[in-house]
Amino acid sequence: MRAPLLSLLLLLSSSSVLAQPTLGPAHKLTPGVASEGQRQADVAAAPDRYLVTWQAGAGGRAAVRAARVGLDGVSMDSSGFDVARAAGGQFEPAVAHGHDTFLVVYSDMRAGDHALRARRVTLQASVLDEAGIPLSTEPTAARMGDVAATTDGFVAAWCQAEPTGRGLVVRARRLGPDGQPVDVEPLRVTDVTAWAAGEDFGHNVLRETICQHVQIAVQGTRAMIVWGGTAGREQGYFIERAVLDLSSGALVVLPGKAVVGAQSRIYNPVVAPLGAGFVFAWTDPRSRGGTGLPAQNFGVLDVAGASAYGALNTSGSARVVLEPAVTSGGLIAFVSPYQNPARDRRFEWQLKLRSVQPDTISPGEDLEVEGNAAWPALATHTSSTSLLVYTRVNAAADSGMLFTRVVTP
Repeated sequence: MRAPLLSLLLLLSSSSVLAQPTLGPAHKLTPGVASEGQRQADVAAAPDRYLVTWQAGAGGRAAVRAARVGLDGVSMDSSGFDVARAAGGQFEPAVAHGHDTFLVVYSDMRAGDHALRARRVTLQASVLDEAGIPLSTEPTAARMGDVAATTDGFVAAWCQAEPTGRGLVVRARRLGPDGQPVDVEPLRVTDVTAWAAGEDFGHNVLRETICQHVQIAVQGTRAMIVWGGTAGREQGYFIERAVLDLSSGALVVLPGKAVVGAQSRIYNPVVAPLGAGFVFAWTDPRSRGGTGLPAQNFGVLDVAGASAYGALNTSGSARVVLEPAVTSGGLIAFVSPYQNPARDRRFEWQLKLRSVQPDTISPGEDLEVEGNAAWPALATHTSSTSLLVYTRVNAAADSGMLFTRVVTP
């Protein structure tokens, strides 16, 4: 009888690994305001609430706004409140919770070009640091930043434009509990390099390290930094990583070995701690509208590199995975196109969820959340429940508005 019993236990164990999360009802984040083009949200979890930040509007009128959300997924600030609103526009917010405060990092154009700044938000929704804490120091544009809490404060990473105009490079900076920089100058994670790699149709092929959409996650005393880029005009695209020692500010794993590579464009990587390592995913628009399944579009990282890969959107008719978000709870949210038979089979956007485990890449199944939803964000509470935030698009009444849903494992 031992063999059948063992098989049953393995089956039950496998079923628990593959179990889909449970979704709570959808709640409008700011029912007290009309649509303001809410997008690019980020969310962080505190002991008794979440803070959701987002970009409202576009161009010179864009502002960074926020609202607190209870553990039940219901907004505590029905109209939201401003975190950063000034001339030129404020863009691309990211938020982390630590040391009894939220730290919001954003790109600021009040001086005419993008500079990275930060402001603290208290649990009572008071916004501190009126002028914003300057994080970037170079005179060129600082974009696409991210922030994570550490035991001693916070750490931020972003893309910085090169003065030569040849691309973007990765910068990082350790911050204290008050958000003030610990490092006198930002840490130089990458710099643009180029060399002749051979001849192609009569001209040199240049290899350039170009940064796009930096993300950072902390595990103990180390921070994993990931970004997307190119390896020359003819050499494809990659997702690369570096590991920063938070105690010394030194890179313990240097960039230079891609963890994902493709001949077609892959970009927008995201990363979160999971178990003893990190889970990461990326936007993969290959074979748009095709019927095949993707070979890989998420994986598990350790300090040595990528230890396992898996496939998202395995039930979709297209390989496309867009705008992923990941969380330490092992959830991955992403958007994929689908043909809606009720609307003449026009392509619309489907928001999906996948639950993964820290020690394996399970085949799993994607849970369909909602159609016509974009820009998901996730945060996991210490209770293991998570908050999913997303923007509804193409909706009759709620287009451009943020919604929240509690996700229970």
